Amino acid sequence: MAELLKHEAKPSMAGYCYQFTRAITHLLSPQVREVSIETLDDVSYVDGRLVILEQDKHTTKDGKNVFSNRSKNLLGTLLFWLKGVCGNEIDVASTRFCLVSNSDIELKGFVKLIDAAKDVKAAEGVVKHILENAGESEHARELVTYVNEKEGRRSLLCELISNTSICVNEKEEDTIKLIEANMPAGFSAQGQFVYQTVLGWIVYRFGENVWKGQPTCILHKDFITEWQNIMFTIKRSSSRERMAHMIPLTEEEKEGERGSTYVKQIEVVDHEEEEIGEAIVDYLKFRKEKLKLTDSGNVLEAHWIDYFAKLEEHWKGSRKKFIGPKTVF
Repeated sequence: MAELLKHEAKPSMAGYCYQFTRAITHLLSPQVREVSIETLDDVSYVDGRLVILEQDKHTTKDGKNVFSNRSKNLLGTLLFWLKGVCGNEIDVASTRFCLVSNSDIELKGFVKLIDAAKDVKAAEGVVKHILENAGESEHARELVTYVNEKEGRRSLLCELISNTSICVNEKEEDTIKLIEANMPAGFSAQGQFVYQTVLGWIVYRFGENVWKGQPTCILHKDFITEWQNIMFTIKRSSSRERMAHMIPLTEEEKEGERGSTYVKQIEVVDHEEEEIGEAIVDYLKFRKEKLKLTDSGNVLEAHWIDYFAKLEEHWKGSRKKFIGPKTVF
């Protein structure tokens, strides 16, 4: 029997999910208009007039340097971006580039120099250093060859690097903390629940767009709508309807209802005083709770209208069944 090949899917799956986590992080920013996954880059988003291309490198190994000097994650990504710039697919002037990882590492080597180069002049020295010290790895040779085979590519790489930043130690917990910071006061303890809910929504929207052949883009306004729906659900679940005996009433409130139309209607059918008093109490407690639930946003006014419409239909059916149709004399 042939020996089964060992296959470990956890790292690639974790890296895939990391992109959705990063998408949530960006959608929480009011300046971001839209976020895309696996379109222009792993994650890309529009922030004001800038387009940000983000390469996300997730690792399940603590302290792993995912951006080492000769790694594909670094040299291969620089080559990928540079080809996009040279092919006029990326406007280097209006684009910002970002290498992101969850790895908790100290920046050193090429990435430290890249992150510190904030203008083209500083980037020129970084590019010279990288091309001279990249080594003989496959990715190094490809980058060096591509840059040197045509005039002008080196200067474009310098501009690209001046617009590049490095972000490490960007973890799931940081996104959850950001979610908690954006939640209403008193509800931050449910940050994990909100994170999982938003994550599920983004994955669903992404899959839906893929199957429909549409761009995998999520608009900030759509995210805000979903966010508000989730906040409404949390608020509603946090304030349950009180039991009847817990709703306080005063004697003044009860006596104040004596002249109400519904009380007079009960008196017409000759109900006893005790039953009239119970009806007043029931009515007042319901009214208090209805106002409380409506004011707190736990139940919308439209829900009450729908509820009473259905209740009226129910009693119409009951009247026909037990009393019969109205008789005209």
